[in-house]
Amino acid sequence: MKKIAILMVSLLAICVTNASAADPELKKIKIDNRQVEQQDETVSVQFDVTVGKRVARSGHTVVYRPYLVNGENRWDLPEVIVQGGRAGVAEKRHAWAAGAEVVYNQPTVVRGGTAFHYSASVPRQGWMKGADLQAEIIDMGCCHGEVAGTEMLAENIDLPTPMAVVMIEPEPVPPATTGDVLAEELPFVLRASEFDGTLPQLMFDDDRDYALKVYFPQAVSKLDPDMEDNAATLAKLLDAIKKLEASPDSRVEHVVVAGFASPEGSFQLNDRLAWNRASALKKYVTDNSTLDSEIIHIYNGVEDWYGLRMLVEKSDMADKQAVLDIMDSTPIADEKDRAKRENELKKLDGGRTYNYMLKNFFPELRNASYIKVYYGNK
Repeated sequence: MKKIAILMVSLLAICVTNASAADPELKKIKIDNRQVEQQDETVSVQFDVTVGKRVARSGHTVVYRPYLVNGENRWDLPEVIVQGGRAGVAEKRHAWAAGAEVVYNQPTVVRGGTAFHYSASVPRQGWMKGADLQAEIIDMGCCHGEVAGTEMLAENIDLPTPMAVVMIEPEPVPPATTGDVLAEELPFVLRASEFDGTLPQLMFDDDRDYALKVYFPQAVSKLDPDMEDNAATLAKLLDAIKKLEASPDSRVEHVVVAGFASPEGSFQLNDRLAWNRASALKKYVTDNSTLDSEIIHIYNGVEDWYGLRMLVEKSDMADKQAVLDIMDSTPIADEKDRAKRENELKKLDGGRTYNYMLKNFFPELRNASYIKVYYGNK
């Protein structure tokens, strides 16, 4: 009989913590109509998969890996790969950190909000009689992978005769809470488990896609509800907070605000502007809700060079590649580096390229541009 090699993989040398089937991350991927059957010399595994709309955050890839296991024997089945926005960037970071690309086993790659039928067949092994069918979910974040949990799909599989089919009744799914419903409707509302106060820079750099944003005039940190779409944005933010606070089953655990300034002008002024803009938004929330100020976390993004690069990359502006090359090859460690980058940009096309960005991109960067609400269930 063919021997099965068991590989225990440590993703980027981190510690992995298994969770139970009740882990909220697992509930984002729903499995129905599970069945395992023997077909001659193979074992077939099939089930229906429903992937939640926001399983994978921006810059993340979520791996759902089913497997057969019996004691020390394990056979991994093809994975389901759910990719968030900018997932390719995360894959490159993993490859750089691990020194090798992440390799999957003939995966099915999908986006959030997808439903499909999963089917896989493997050669039958003697140990598979009485085995369990389990699955693990791995969140491949910006620089590491983490097992978010495991769930049991079928226990003690009986394969007595060819074509024997085992049907497993799904576990009852608890009703969605107020927070769960809001998280499906509003992209800026997330579970508290997704909050990472130890790495704020990664939070507001890698995951801006669905955050709320309010704008400020140039060189101003006073919040003006009438500017741009600020009134609608602030109303949406307060409405979500008040619904969570009035809920019998959910509560607000964190609100995150990062303030930014556009890169023109002095660094000292922009440093103060960015902090004061975040502080102004925090004060607005505390003045207009019952939240304790201690759960509102503000971060100083200072000059938003990262945001500028994103705007340039998405544009069709002249000298686009030259601008990106300067920003990528001139890191900023101090005032001297900042001045060098700014001067190089101003030299392009006699200053016309810089003036184009000043007019079209810089106003977008004068904001408190990362506002998210993190909830917990009671």
